[in-house]
Amino acid sequence: MLRLFVALPLPDHIAHVVQTTQGGLEHASWSQRDNLHITLRFVGEVDETVASDLDLALGDIRVAPFEVSLKGAGFFGHERPHAAWMGVAESAPLIHLHKACERACRDIGLLPDTRAYTPHVTTCYLKPAASLAEVMAYQARHNLFKAGPWLADRFYLYASHQNRRGQNHYSIEAEYPLRA
Repeated sequence: MLRLFVALPLPDHIAHVVQTTQGGLEHASWSQRDNLHITLRFVGEVDETVASDLDLALGDIRVAPFEVSLKGAGFFGHERPHAAWMGVAESAPLIHLHKACERACRDIGLLPDTRAYTPHVTTCYLKPAASLAEVMAYQARHNLFKAGPWLADRFYLYASHQNRRGQNHYSIEAEYPLRA
């Protein structure tokens, strides 16, 4: 079984800017450079056959390259925060690509993702001891954050692997150039 997701990579210069925000939260597990991305569709655990079908379906997506910028900050888990992130500036082409990835997943028989899509780059995962006040202060410090734009010209199918210490590592399973 593979644990998969579809995402846009961050170029090095943008990832570096994001990493400058990584600090000032006591109970945080900061995302490593290679784990910084914008998720388009979380797939979850699938077998090799489904992964192969998904690869073919994603390869059929036609979206022209487009510019992306990061803007603002936020967190998930309003009463009990569990992740902090930098936001993505509003982008119709990004939403179009997200919807195309969702369609590809549904076309091969995966269940729809019913959660609202909030494009973001996760900067850290928060431990249960993280206080709401501390996380809100982090968000306030980075609320005017901006990075980019950059040209998104490809997206990837990633596999997520967990090491013995519970840390995630992502590997690229397939690459898809953006083209009209």
